[in-house]
Amino acid sequence: MKIILISSGVLSVFPSGYGGLENVVGDLAVCLSKKGHEVFVVAPSDSNIEKYGNIKLIDGGPCASQGYNAHEWESRAWDKYQPMMHSDEFKGAVWHDHSWAKAAYLAKMQNNGLTVVSTLHGMLPYHAPPPVKNPCFIGISKH
Repeated sequence: MKIILISSGVLSVFPSGYGGLENVVGDLAVCLSKKGHEVFVVAPSDSNIEKYGNIKLIDGGPCASQGYNAHEWESRAWDKYQPMMHSDEFKGAVWHDHSWAKAAYLAKMQNNGLTVVSTLHGMLPYHAPPPVKNPCFIGISKH
């Protein structure tokens, strides 16, 4: 299966030192690759994910840790991967969006046949009860 993981423009994948969602994206890419999937990662230019297996970097440009605005990075990265979402090369692929803006859903609105999923890595505190009576959060402790 062809799987594209979309990271944020805050840090590289894998980041040096600290990393939240960027570490999650990197670990997921490595594990999916080991399972035999064709994995691509949309991430900042200085990402070193390709050295961890058969994983291809879709270069989103320099990241926020290099002095660039993370929101601008997501917009520039979107300009690169959005045409890919509608291409024959990526037909049937799974697009897993870990970014903050979740722009992949814009493409889903244009083409309902796209498979787009997302992971929200942070939540704003609710000022009222959650919109779902009994929310279910799933976490993985082992891989």
